[in-house]
Amino acid sequence: MKLEEEIKQAKFRDPFAKAAVNISYTHFWLQDQLRQLLKVHHISLQQFNVLRIDLGVVVFFYITLSH
Repeated sequence: MKLEEEIKQAKFRDPFAKAAVNISYTHFWLQDQLRQLLKVHHISLQQFNVLRIDLGVVVFFYITLSH
């Protein structure tokens, strides 16, 4: 689906405005996907961030690949 359809906006002022909205939209979409994945393990985003810092990227790949 196009960004315009997803956020229900017909036109953007310029390509830079569209890029900024796209980056923000993608950020929140990815955050929501991660939140849903972590919910199964009863872990919040904040807890995951601490684990990620303490244990490194291995935790992320373990959780991702285990589903």
